[in-house]
Amino acid sequence: GGGGGGGDTHNNTITTAAPRTESMGHTDNDSTTHQQQQQMMQMAKQTAALEQTLLAQLLQMDPVDRDVQLQQAKKVQHEFFQQLAILPPDERVQCLTGLPKEKQQLLLLHKLWHALLERNGGKAPTMQQNE
Repeated sequence: GGGGGGGDTHNNTITTAAPRTESMGHTDNDSTTHQQQQQMMQMAKQTAALEQTLLAQLLQMDPVDRDVQLQQAKKVQHEFFQQLAILPPDERVQCLTGLPKEKQQLLLLHKLWHALLERNGGKAPTMQQNE
């Protein structure tokens, strides 16, 4: 009688020994993330403070000067968005961070002012003097 010799018993054990590059240790990654979080918190605080300062300056301006400033901000914003439109997405952040500080402030001013108008029903708010 012949023994039913049957199933293919090939040993298909594939060893996936990927080269390990963890010799640097996890602590480096953790501290980097923590540092980044600290930096982002710091930047957020600075941005909030800058926004408050810019808005306060705007509100304290003579209305004519404010209009001039806002027109300038609108122009900068318009040019900036035209420039962004033709850039690939990965270069957009670089474009923003590469702007001169005064232009960055004008962009921020434009954004803040319009948010303020929106919250105020479309009317320019007036600065209240606490006496």
